[in-house]
Amino acid sequence: MAGGAHEYVAAYMMGKVGNSEFELTELTGIYKNYFDIYSEQSTSTSYNNRILGDATGEMGPFYEYYDGEGSIRNHNSWYVDFADFVESSNPWFDRSADYGNGVITSQFYFHKYSGSAINYVGFRLVVSPR
Repeated sequence: MAGGAHEYVAAYMMGKVGNSEFELTELTGIYKNYFDIYSEQSTSTSYNNRILGDATGEMGPFYEYYDGEGSIRNHNSWYVDFADFVESSNPWFDRSADYGNGVITSQFYFHKYSGSAINYVGFRLVVSPR
């Protein structure tokens, strides 16, 4: 699963649509049962806003360190994957990553994202109990 493609997930920051082309009324109305919704106070290191069961809550503790790829980044404790929480300018999550992200990526990678359409980002269907 590592090194395949970034994947969109149905998880966003309350009150923010970013570049997703959703209307806020859609996200809070008809589709609200299909999204994980995070606090509007979130920042890229707001791991206390995590939701158990969505693969952000289970991967702590989180920490920052120089990862050998040339940057100081946030990482989770599962395979030391990149872990950046949603924030105002990037209110959506994407998961996993492509081969260009090197050692910081596997199926446990999560990252803040604007929500815009990109040709190298895929998705997977998930069965929801809701």
